[in-house]
Amino acid sequence: MSDSAGFNIDDLINAAAAIEGGEAQEVKVDQIMGKVRRLLQGKRALEEEIKAIQSLGDSLRKELETVQIEAYQLEENHKEKEELCRKLQFQCDESERDSARQIEQNKKRDELLEQYRCEIQEIELKQRKQRYLTFRKQHLNFKH
Repeated sequence: MSDSAGFNIDDLINAAAAIEGGEAQEVKVDQIMGKVRRLLQGKRALEEEIKAIQSLGDSLRKELETVQIEAYQLEENHKEKEELCRKLQFQCDESERDSARQIEQNKKRDELLEQYRCEIQEIELKQRKQRYLTFRKQHLNFKH
């Protein structure tokens, strides 16, 4: 098995076998140390990356929590506004019914008023006629 740094188990086995070989041992140790340094650098880079990812994860969790709180508040606000809308719609319906009732009452009053005007005119005409007839009768009696 090999990893991204090019270091594998076979290299370790070969390094252990080369320890017995003197100068080859020095070369192999230098190579192994170089690979170990690269692996440690990679490990540090990965640890930094993990810390950055964890920090990002924490930030995202906090942001999610904030968004969830905001969503809850918006839902509550929406419910309140829906309830207010229902109340206003009910009041509007009541006002429309009251208005229609008042219009109907005004119409009936106008009709009654017109009827009373007509009756008054009839009475006035009858009175004029009666006065005229009385005047005429007196006038005729006066002439005879």
